[in-house]
Amino acid sequence: MTRHALVAVALALALLAAGCVGTTGQTTTVSTTTDATAATDADAGAATTAGSSTVATTGSGSTSDDDAGSEFEDVDADALASAGASSLATAEGVVVEGNVTRTVRTASGATTVEVAFTERDDVAARELAIERTVRANGQRVETATYLVNGTVFERSPAYEREYGTEWVRVPADGAWVNASSTAVVARLANASDASVAGETTVDGDGAVVLALDVNASALATLSGYRVDAESLNALSGTLAVDPETGRVHAATMHLNRTVENAYGQEVTVVTDVTRQFIHYGPVTVSLPDEASEATPINGTQP
Repeated sequence: MTRHALVAVALALALLAAGCVGTTGQTTTVSTTTDATAATDADAGAATTAGSSTVATTGSGSTSDDDAGSEFEDVDADALASAGASSLATAEGVVVEGNVTRTVRTASGATTVEVAFTERDDVAARELAIERTVRANGQRVETATYLVNGTVFERSPAYEREYGTEWVRVPADGAWVNASSTAVVARLANASDASVAGETTVDGDGAVVLALDVNASALATLSGYRVDAESLNALSGTLAVDPETGRVHAATMHLNRTVENAYGQEVTVVTDVTRQFIHYGPVTVSLPDEASEATPINGTQP
């Protein structure tokens, strides 16, 4: 497992991708090729934002994009992005569905890992549950992260080989701000210059699609993790925000980096993330019974 360990920035950026990796500092995805694994370590599992204005289906209804200009042409984009960030930070709870695609490109080819996830955030209590299905190299693995009562519980088949159980628990320092979609997307919005990219319809109501030009320095200030400007090829995102309520209906993120893997080879890592905020309201996070067998690691008290 040691060669799969992620450096500190891996945690921050990968968690921008909705918890592709767990908070143990080790990857919980299925195995990829050696080049891809090494590149993931070197790149820190960077998360990306899709720079297009396409917005995925949210809630029970579908969304459809139109050109910017008509109904929302006078919208203050930065103010609306700020309102969206505030709505996420002050929500009682949210349910999020999303997808992450991370591709590692080398001189010899490319390897892709796909993650589908469902996330439940009790914002008021700062508790969350993220259930993931990870696919790579024809394999499928189910993983999970729970933050309950100030402790992070994680499930992955990889932990059984290492600790004798699929469940581990680790200290929760920084887990909420780095793992919660509400916190991550709000931070991204606050670190960006926004512009109106289009409009969309969510369950029959109009929403504004904002393009986010992310300021890497501002993001570093807000998150505590700095992105190496020399390795950064692209960092952007979009938000679909209700102009009346400020609620965020959907968000995308895109990050493209060129990094050096463990063998001194340059590789490009591209990660795209989509999130749909399908429910606002009370959310209960319940820890599965199996988590009672979780092995304490990384300094967690038994």
